[in-house]
Amino acid sequence: MEREGRDVDTAEVAELRQSVDTDDVEELAERLESPDPDVRAGAAWRLVEAASARPTKVRTVLDGIVDAADDPDVWVRRGATWTLAELAEHQPDALSVKFSELVSLTRAEDRLVKQNGAVAVAGVTKTYPARASAGLSAIAPLTNAEDPLLRRYAREAVEEVTKAIAARAEDAGYPMVVRAHPEYADLFPEGVSVVTVNEDDDRTRPVYVSFGEDAPKRAPDDDRIIRDRGPPDEVPDPPRVSLTEADVDPNLKLREGVLTTDYRADVDEEILEHGLAVVRRLHVDESAVRSAFEDAVERWTAVDDHDHVVSVLGHGPRWLATRYDD
Repeated sequence: MEREGRDVDTAEVAELRQSVDTDDVEELAERLESPDPDVRAGAAWRLVEAASARPTKVRTVLDGIVDAADDPDVWVRRGATWTLAELAEHQPDALSVKFSELVSLTRAEDRLVKQNGAVAVAGVTKTYPARASAGLSAIAPLTNAEDPLLRRYAREAVEEVTKAIAARAEDAGYPMVVRAHPEYADLFPEGVSVVTVNEDDDRTRPVYVSFGEDAPKRAPDDDRIIRDRGPPDEVPDPPRVSLTEADVDPNLKLREGVLTTDYRADVDEEILEHGLAVVRRLHVDESAVRSAFEDAVERWTAVDDHDHVVSVLGHGPRWLATRYDD
C-alpha cells in the first residue's frame, strides 16, 4: 500500500526530532514519558525511523508506543501512530494482539492519526485472515471520508487486504465469501465472491468475511443463510506423538518475519498419520522476545489436552509444531 504523501509537516517533524539526542530504542521509549511534550513527540518521531530499520527492537517497547497513541499532544499521537503503521508492515504479529487499539485509531479526530490507523489495520489484516471482518469493517467506511488522501488509502487498503487474504484462503483450500452492505460491495476486487446484504443489517459490521465451513451454505440471494457455529458432535483424539525439529520439513510458508508459519509441514507418515503438521519458527536473538515465545508455548502446552485447543506435537526454544487440521 503506497503511503507517500501522508499529511504531515516535515519541517515540524524535523524540529521535533531535534528535541531528542538519541536513537537508542529503549531510551526513546523512556522519553515517551517525559513531562515535556516536545521531547515526547521527538521520541515518537525518531521511533518511526527505528520501526522501519529495526522493527524487532521496536516491538520490545510496543506497549509504550501504544500508550503514546493516546497522548494529549497531537504531535506525539501522530508520531506514535506512524510508528505503529510502520511496525504493522514489518512485524504484524506483534500488533495482532493490539488490534482493537489499531481499529480505534481509524475513528480518531486527527486526520493523520486516522490515516496511520488505516495503514496499521491493513498491515495486520493482510497477515491475519481471522481479523478480516473487523479490519475491513474499520477501513471500508473511510472510503467515504472527507479527506481525499484518506479515501484513497482506504480504497487501496480494501483492495490490497482482500487480495491478500483471498490468496491465502485459496492456498489453504478454503472458499472465501465477503458479505457487505451495498455502499461497500463495489470496493472489492474481481474474482472475490461478494454477497450484498440488507441495508438494515448491523451498521457496526458493514463487512463480514467467512471462510470454509463458516461460508454461506445457500445461494447468495437466499436470505436464510445458515451457518453451523456449534462445536462438532465428536472431537478426534490428538495424535499421540512427540516430534523433533528434524521430523518436519517446511511446506507452504504463509508468514514472514520474526515468526514464520509452515502451514503444511511434511512429516514422515510412519511418525505421524497423514504426514502433516503446522510448524511455527522464531527467527530472533532478542532475549525478551525468545522468553515471551517460550512462555507462550508453555501456556499452550498446559491447556492443549482440552477438546477445542489444537494439540502441540513438539516444541523447542525456537519452534513449535501443532496438529494440522484441514
